Amino acid sequence: MTWTRFKRTDAAFVLLAGLAFLCAPRSARADKIHTTARVYPEASVRHFDGEFVIFSNAKGDPVARKLTDIEAIYVDSVDRFEEFNRAEQAFQQRRYHDAAQKYEKALGRARGFWKNLIRIRYIQACDAAGDFDLAVKMYITISQALPEKADLFMPSNFKGVTAKRFDEALRLLEETLPKIADQRAYWQLEALRLTILEQTESDQAERIAREVIARLRSHKGQDARYRLQIIAIRVEIKHEQYETALGHLDEALSDAGERFLPPLMFLKGRCLYGLAQSRDEYVRAGLAFMRVVIHFPKSTLCAQSMYMAGQVHEKISRISKAIELYEGCKELAGANDEVFRLADAAVQSAEKLRSQSR
Repeated sequence: MTWTRFKRTDAAFVLLAGLAFLCAPRSARADKIHTTARVYPEASVRHFDGEFVIFSNAKGDPVARKLTDIEAIYVDSVDRFEEFNRAEQAFQQRRYHDAAQKYEKALGRARGFWKNLIRIRYIQACDAAGDFDLAVKMYITISQALPEKADLFMPSNFKGVTAKRFDEALRLLEETLPKIADQRAYWQLEALRLTILEQTESDQAERIAREVIARLRSHKGQDARYRLQIIAIRVEIKHEQYETALGHLDEALSDAGERFLPPLMFLKGRCLYGLAQSRDEYVRAGLAFMRVVIHFPKSTLCAQSMYMAGQVHEKISRISKAIELYEGCKELAGANDEVFRLADAAVQSAEKLRSQSR
């Protein structure tokens, strides 16, 4: 049996995928799976582990694809999956309100791994539709069902969300948090609460960030701890508590896993930049930003890091180099519309400075 290639190479995951495939009942079902790259006709969904959907292709070979890379799954069944298929069609067509309603109906008939898959689709649909409080309500459920994977599907679309929906989301989280026994689930939900407070510029954000960091000191080496700590440090930086944040960053950097180094190093650059007064201090901040670009070229923070390095060069009057970095950041990982907007504006401003200095 030939395994179709996929990015994850973790041995335990491969074993789980293989077992799920081999133990699943063989049927003549012909599911259809649309990914961002291609369509798999005559497939058969075997398992969902909270991140990857595992299915067999038309040849019978097992394939694993991230749910976030799958646009639609159409299950060859006219019974239990009829409403789910309708929901997937609405989701693929970006009719997110309609999709969420249909996922909710489909959930009542779901069994086994399908329950969590549909819950996550519901979160994605509500988040895209702007129904932030409904997405949070289901996220509370999925964080307890899949505490090790939940952060992959944390509601994150804050654009256009009304104050009423934010308030309801916070009410749900504050009501639920004291009841959560699983520490991983607790941290996921606390991370979401703090993110909402940060996004809404709540007066509570700074105080809660301080409390969170104090609680996390005794939980080193756990992924959920670093995710939450990064959000808390980000809040400190937003409130210009640079010295305090820098101390917390050095603590985290001393034992954080590699996956957390890019955001921690980027935030360290932000702190050093905020504190800088002399040329040497600005250079030190620039080096912190460029470490992200050089050592983690695939990080989505690369573009922002190079943009900030450009800001550093502008501060020390190296205008031509700053323009080069502003233009270069648009070619790096994480170069979204916001980065393009900032970079283009910075280039125009820097060009004016350069022409005035001639």
